[in-house]
Amino acid sequence: MAGGNTDDFYAKEGTLNKSKMLEDLHPDCSKLVWKFDRWHHFVDYNLFKKNQLKRKPNWNFFGINNYGMKLI
Repeated sequence: MAGGNTDDFYAKEGTLNKSKMLEDLHPDCSKLVWKFDRWHHFVDYNLFKKNQLKRKPNWNFFGINNYGMKLI
């Protein structure tokens, strides 16, 4: 097999179905584009740029410290 599911999926159907499915599931950030002589999906990740990590209070981020390392 040449690469990820090539023989099972893409050799028979091409990449259109995969790309169309992603566009249907996430129309807010993905779209169907024609590149390199076949269909691809394009995802605009800028929507997630302002997301920040929300830590749970009293959660030990570092877990077990077997090496005695300290965050400075």
